[in-house]
Amino acid sequence: MKKFLKWIGIGFAVLIGVPIIIAIVSIIANPSEYGNEPVLEMTQAQKDSVKISDLTGEIEKRNKYTWDASSVVAYYEKNEIKADEDLKGKYISVVGKITTVGKDIMGDPYIALGTQNFMRSVQFSFETTEGLSNLSVGDVITIRGKCDGLLGNVLFSDSELLPSMETLEKELRNLQSN
Repeated sequence: MKKFLKWIGIGFAVLIGVPIIIAIVSIIANPSEYGNEPVLEMTQAQKDSVKISDLTGEIEKRNKYTWDASSVVAYYEKNEIKADEDLKGKYISVVGKITTVGKDIMGDPYIALGTQNFMRSVQFSFETTEGLSNLSVGDVITIRGKCDGLLGNVLFSDSELLPSMETLEKELRNLQSN
């Protein structure tokens, strides 16, 4: 009797389970037949309009919130406790002239931006060397990173190179002229 009940249970599971699996596979294979309408593609003009809006916002944000390297160091020298409260742990964009492109004692790549205080710089650590080999001492660049505070230099981690303002403005002009 136990074998008979076992086979009835298996048969019932197969009878119910197979149609459910077929329905799920069918829905996944043909979603538009089951209420999920396809997304309409934007026209090129709409895509350009979105890009113009994004670029304009990025330019305004960079103009308003980008620090120059000397200002970051001066802010820390004025009051390290206040600077830590305001900046430490936050992602900040900094523009400045490269004084060093190298690796720290752990072998991690970094870029130092010079400041008016020749004893201190703003140092950005990177996860990889990608994009860094094209840079040279003397280049003026903008970098965004997470402020880690003052330890000799003002240190930043999780850094990324940002396109120059000139590059953003040129791209915006090109889109607006089309």
